[in-house]
Amino acid sequence: MAAADPDLDPEPFLAPIAGPDPAGQKLTLLEWNRLKDLTEDFDPARDLTDDDRRNPQYADAVKKVPQWDAVLQFGLTHLRAKGKDLRNVFAVVEARTRRRGFAGVRDGLKLLRRLCEECWDRMYPVIDDPTNPSDVEARTGLFSFLDEELKQPFFPTTIRAIPLFSPADKPAVSFLNCQSPGQNQPATVSQDEFRAAVAAAPGEQIAAVRRDNELIAAALDELQQLVRVLNAKAGEAAPGLNGLRKALTDCRTMTQEVLRLRAGDAGVAPADAGEPTAEGGESVSGGAPVATTRPGAVRTRADVYARLAELTQELERFEPHSPVPYLIRRAIEMRDLRFPELVDQLTSDKRLLEFIRNPLEVNTGG
Repeated sequence: MAAADPDLDPEPFLAPIAGPDPAGQKLTLLEWNRLKDLTEDFDPARDLTDDDRRNPQYADAVKKVPQWDAVLQFGLTHLRAKGKDLRNVFAVVEARTRRRGFAGVRDGLKLLRRLCEECWDRMYPVIDDPTNPSDVEARTGLFSFLDEELKQPFFPTTIRAIPLFSPADKPAVSFLNCQSPGQNQPATVSQDEFRAAVAAAPGEQIAAVRRDNELIAAALDELQQLVRVLNAKAGEAAPGLNGLRKALTDCRTMTQEVLRLRAGDAGVAPADAGEPTAEGGESVSGGAPVATTRPGAVRTRADVYARLAELTQELERFEPHSPVPYLIRRAIEMRDLRFPELVDQLTSDKRLLEFIRNPLEVNTGG
C-alpha cells in the first residue's frame, strides 16, 4: 500500500544541467559507492552460513538496513542539479518503490519514461555513435536493473513482495507470499489462508487494494509508454522489460482476485469491467489465482482473452497432465507484446522450448 506523501513530479528533473554539458556529470566512483552503501541490506544472522561465521573475515559483521529516504534525497538532488546518470535514476525508481509501493513504481516509471523521451541526448552512459549497436547497448543494457529476476537488486521480486494488506498477527498478503518458494515448499500464505484473510480484512484495507489495483494499471500504462519510447530511441537494442511487466501483471491478478472475493461489500466494486478478474485457480507460477472472468457476452478483445483464460482452466480439469493449458496461458500473457519482444519471451522460456522440441516427453509437473 502506498504511503501518504506527494506524487513525484518529473518536471524539475528534466531541465538541462547548467554549464558546458547539459548532461552534467556522471556519478563519480565515490558517489556510486555511496549509493550502493545506502541500499545495502545485510543481516549476519540471515545471510551468513555456519562456515562464514567461523571465518575471521566476518567477525565484525554488522547488520545494515537500506536507507531509502537517503537514497531518494541523494538521487533526486543529483539528478536535478549535477547530472542525468541512468544508474542514479534506477536507484531512485527502486527507492521510490520501496517507500510508496505501487505508487512508487508508477512514479518511477513515469520519471524514467520522461527522461528517456526528453533527455536521451544528454544522459549517461553517453552514446558516442548512435549507429553503433555496442554504443547503444552500453546504455540500454543497464535496464536489466529493472528486469532481472535472478540478479541484484531483484526488482521484479521487490514488486511481487509489495503487501496488499496485512492481517493481524499474520504474514502480509502479497503475490510473493502466496507463491511456493521452491519445489515441494509451501507458500507463506496458502490459498485457504489467502481467502480467509480477504474475508476478514476490514473495509479500509479492501479500499486500499482497489487503489493499488488502479495504481498497477497506471504503472503498466507507463511501462508500455516507456517501451515505446525505448523502441523509438534504441531500435533493435531496446529492452522489452518483460520481467517487469510480468511482475506487475502478477500483482494485478492478486488485486483483482481480492476485489472479486469482496465484490458484495457495500462500497467495494468488482474489478474494472472489460478486464479479466481472478476466479480461483492457480497461476503458472503456482499459488496466485489465474486471471479469468465471469460468464457474459463477449464484446471486446479483453473479453475474448478473459473467456479463453476461463476455458483454459476448464481444459486443465479434463486434461491435468497436458501441456496445452500452460501454452495457452503463456499465449494470453504475451498477447500485447511486439514481435521482437515475443521472440525474446519464446526463446527464454525453457519449458516452452522443451515442449516445442519434444512435446511428448515434456514434464508438465513444473
